[in-house]
Formats: sequence, structure tokens, C-alpha cells
Amino acid sequence: DLQDCLPEDCIAPAAPALASILAGTGDGEGARALAAFVLGRLGEHALPFALLLGQVVSDPAPQVRMSVIGALGNMGPLAFPLASQLADLATDMSECEDVR
Repeated sequence: DLQDCLPEDCIAPAAPALASILAGTGDGEGARALAAFVLGRLGEHALPFALLLGQVVSDPAPQVRMSVIGALGNMGPLAFPLASQLADLATDMSECEDVR
């Protein structure tokens, strides 16, 4: 499992590069989704990127949105300021077949 192979202290130095991939539009949705997933493995160390995750949570690509939701979930209570945004997204996505 990827999360067991990459402890937080090993991936923390890559966080700025991952954030750049996530924020960019030149990379495919798979790369951006993976960047969000790995950022989510940072837990509390992802806090500097919470604003970016909050912006990307409304990405048009379902794979990216789901990875961002997972990343915010891994941040736990640190993601609380984005809770209302996530609730809105859950309502919007309730009709999406990719989510059901």
C-alpha cells in the first residue's frame, strides 16, 4: 500500500512540487489526483496547502475532486475551515454516478 511506503517525513520535502502539480493545468487529471492523494498523506504537514486543496476541491475532474476530499479527510480537524465547502460539494455530487 502506497501510504505504508511513504512516511510523512519522506514526502514532506516534495510537498511544494506536489502542490505545483495540483495547481497546474498542464498535467493530466491522474497526475493531479495523485498529487492530492500524496499531499493528503502529510496529515498536519499539509496545512500550508489547505487553501489550495480548498480551491481544487471544485475541480471539474471527479478523480481530482475525490482525491482532494480524501486529502482533506486525512488532515482531520485541521480541514474544519473547509467543512461547509465540502458539505456543498457532497450535495452537488450526490447525483454523480462516479460517487455513488
